[in-house]
Amino acid sequence: MEDEQGNRSGYGYEYLQHMLLYADWKYEYVGYDKSWSEMLGMLERGEIDILTSAQKTKDREKRFGFSKNSIGKSKTIVTVKSGNTRYMSGDWRKWSGIRVGMLKNNSRNESFAAFAREKDFSYVPVYFNDMQKMLRELQEGGSIDAVVTSNLRATSSEWVVAEFSPSPFYIITRKEDFALLHEIDDVLSKLQADDVTLEESLMDKFYTPKNGSELPFTVEERKYIENARRSGRRFKAMLNPEWEPFSYRDEQGRPAGAFVEIAKLIAARSGLEFEFITTANREEHLKKKESREADIILDLRCDYNMAEKRGYRLTNPYIHLNVTKLSLKNNHGDMKTVAALRFSNITEQFIKTYFHEKDIVFYDTQQECVDAVLAGRQDCLFLYAGGAQLVMNRDITNSLLANVIYGWKTYYGVGVTYREPPLLASIMDKSMRGLEEREVNDILAKYTAFPHEDLSLKAFLYGNPLFAVGGIFVLSMLAIILVLYLTTRRRRAEALARGRELERFITYVCGANDVVGEVDVSNGTRVLYGVSDGRVMQQTESYSLEKDLLPHIHPDDCERVGALLGAASLGRLVDEGGALYFECRMKNGGGQYEWFSYTVLAMNRESVSRTGFMFFIRCIEEAKRREDMSRRALVDALESARNASNSKSSFLSRMSHDIRTPLNAIIGFTAIARESLSSAAEDRNKALGCLEKTELASRHLLTILNEVLDMASIESGRVKIADVPFDLSGLLSSLESIFSTQARGNGVAFSVEAKDVAGLRLTGDSMRLDQILMNLLSNAVKFTEKDGRVALTAEVVAVKENKVYIRFTVADTGIGIAPEFLEHIFEPFEQQDNSIARQYGGTGLGMSITKNLVGMMHGAISVSSIVGEGSSFSVELPFGISEENGGEPAIGEGTPEAAADKYDFGGARLLLAEDNEMNMEIASEILKSGGFSVDWAKNGEEAVRLFEESPAGYYSAILLDIQMPVMDGYEAARRIRASRHQEAASAVIIAMSANAFAEDVAASLAAGMNDHVAKPIDPAYLFRTLRKYIGGKAG
Repeated sequence: MEDEQGNRSGYGYEYLQHMLLYADWKYEYVGYDKSWSEMLGMLERGEIDILTSAQKTKDREKRFGFSKNSIGKSKTIVTVKSGNTRYMSGDWRKWSGIRVGMLKNNSRNESFAAFAREKDFSYVPVYFNDMQKMLRELQEGGSIDAVVTSNLRATSSEWVVAEFSPSPFYIITRKEDFALLHEIDDVLSKLQADDVTLEESLMDKFYTPKNGSELPFTVEERKYIENARRSGRRFKAMLNPEWEPFSYRDEQGRPAGAFVEIAKLIAARSGLEFEFITTANREEHLKKKESREADIILDLRCDYNMAEKRGYRLTNPYIHLNVTKLSLKNNHGDMKTVAALRFSNITEQFIKTYFHEKDIVFYDTQQECVDAVLAGRQDCLFLYAGGAQLVMNRDITNSLLANVIYGWKTYYGVGVTYREPPLLASIMDKSMRGLEEREVNDILAKYTAFPHEDLSLKAFLYGNPLFAVGGIFVLSMLAIILVLYLTTRRRRAEALARGRELERFITYVCGANDVVGEVDVSNGTRVLYGVSDGRVMQQTESYSLEKDLLPHIHPDDCERVGALLGAASLGRLVDEGGALYFECRMKNGGGQYEWFSYTVLAMNRESVSRTGFMFFIRCIEEAKRREDMSRRALVDALESARNASNSKSSFLSRMSHDIRTPLNAIIGFTAIARESLSSAAEDRNKALGCLEKTELASRHLLTILNEVLDMASIESGRVKIADVPFDLSGLLSSLESIFSTQARGNGVAFSVEAKDVAGLRLTGDSMRLDQILMNLLSNAVKFTEKDGRVALTAEVVAVKENKVYIRFTVADTGIGIAPEFLEHIFEPFEQQDNSIARQYGGTGLGMSITKNLVGMMHGAISVSSIVGEGSSFSVELPFGISEENGGEPAIGEGTPEAAADKYDFGGARLLLAEDNEMNMEIASEILKSGGFSVDWAKNGEEAVRLFEESPAGYYSAILLDIQMPVMDGYEAARRIRASRHQEAASAVIIAMSANAFAEDVAASLAAGMNDHVAKPIDPAYLFRTLRKYIGGKAG
């Protein structure tokens, strides 16, 4: 959104700003004053490039490109005017006939319709073109009872009565702008990996309700609140009566203090009333807390173990308080003894942990502790920062020094007794959730502010000891004393003015960090700064990296921190200027390691010859914990996905083996029979014709199997896209050679045209590109009648940042595609109608495989068609530009050696391991036809034994099936390689298996085999593979 002064804000705007950390973009903002439907139109027409916060619908997915990763999640909400209780009961029958305001053409309308069907109530939709008009009608008009919107807006004077249909939203671009979309996906992946809490923080910032009427109370919670109001119930609440300035009793004995005002805010936001239980002192307060006399404890320390033992449900914290040490300014020794307040959290948590019992002196009140330190009876006392600030302000002697104990803080929330239902705890938690830190700080400032009344005579005398001496000369020195008095007042006023000037800066810096300080590298000193509502506290002390910091750093981080903050590194930082940021683990006040962030900022001071630096330390333990939780959740999800993928992979492997095994028998017996009949005279032509048709049908069945397994591999994520150099011209030439022959056989003209691609050596996956184009060309030729035309065109459309974008177009004059089928053409198992399926065949998977492969290669595919005139498929793909002259050949590049009809391996002996007798017979006959002698092993164990017992040179090669009983092929290969046989390392081992996936080939090679031949066996390919390793003649 954009206000009248041109200031932009909002969830989408800030998300785009975060993306600039990873992208060299510049934004031009257009269309802030437009409606959502108008902005979609602007995107479609190219008037804008990107649009944020879009949900997926079928219509939008057809019109626009969506980012892979979402940028947030939203819900559909139903809101009514505040105070409208008719629709709060959860009795959906009472909703029947509800008049619901809706925005035209909004995706939330479908969600509400489904919700109404699920809850079985009727409604009357009332449509609006403008969100603001609809919300005004809800508040001021009478035509609607509720509105349906997204929760991604700030509610005002509304109650949320239903939430449903959570769904992600995305960044969208024009459909054809896939280069920009690819860049957006890359940026989002980096941003979301580095900042896992970004979406949560933006949701809190822009969509957390700020007042009670907007809080998202559930139906049950609002009913609980309403019942409490009607019954006039006042919940018994309790606060510590001796904890000034946080909670105490005023002069009239009434509860007062910062926590009391915060409690009133919580009551106003929740709509509940509190009645404070009065206690005489801290001890009585503690006893009543343990006896659970109160319904609500408003100052319960956030310790879930303690809360559970005392019988309270604990909300999230609404404030944290730092521990501060108070001591005399002139006490420069060690703090050996401490004045401690009985029954206080600081005494139990902090003092008893760090001081011996003999060094602790207990007092009943805070003032008694202060007096003990002022009198020198004890060296120090410890209070929370607000209380310490109040003591400092009241110290007219100006004798005390305050030091914040950095890294030690206590969190406070609200405790609700187990006697009350969980609803009350949930209401308290939601009521505090929207409390702004500024509100809480303002309340604390009110109760710890410095008293601006005139100085008393006693305070003046403490501040000006010379005045007491000058009293002896009252008459003679009266004028001097008067001047001194006025001067002191003026200086005090000036000091207060300077303090106010520093207040904004120091308050912000110290509020945002746990430790703020300055180091002077020239004299080895540091100054620690602190502030509490305008009063700056500082402590100067000597500083040494080795003594004062590194002993507190985690051992695993110590070396790195020492290098970053060493003299050489900081010297360069100071000399060159700039800033340094890092994160490490450091001990907190409790001696436990927590994550802290360090920001070191060089300072240049013209008054000295050597500069120094400021440092800012902030505890980020909670952020790290949330980050670790998110990462663990991702790891768990990844592990679950991996387990599911492994299960599917196992299934696919079994399916491949079980289906290919009988196919091997069909094709193998066909080849053997044809070889046997080749010399027979009787009915030879008829038998050969039948066998050829049988072989053709078997290979067609194999094609169908390959398509089904390809589709399953894509869905399971097993298909990997390669990125290796290849020659595009060679690939196109291969396709032209293959399809020219096929097209001529069908009486179809076929042509290939390459524009600006000659000599281009690209990097990418040539095998998948070949598969895409072959699928498209096969369909084009198949569905084009005689005298028709099929054309393949390749042209460069853009070159950007070492990427070349190429458009491949396959156009035909075939039968065309019906408009109603175009919407489903890329869906698996879809064909235009049964008659076409019967006439032309096919699985209906080819186009789906093609679409998926194009997507995996970050490309786009589109189609246009007219029935009776033909179709045109366009594929745009990005490729890298290879700087090499060589590289892997493309599929079909060059001309492979022609398969010979006959091979003669001169009686070479092979060891064949095959558990299936039919497969053994087929393989043996094929191998014998090439001049081999064959020994048969029924499993891997028997193959290992035969090899180990054989003399050197006895077997020319070993052929191993993979899935065999007793011992599989992988283990057999490993045993052979590990044996003591003379030829263990040099023996030729070839896998011959129905396991045919790429990972199966890799597994064979990893087990020590030389090559892999897939079943059904292609005799020519098998013989070429064997000749590669052991020689042989082709005749």
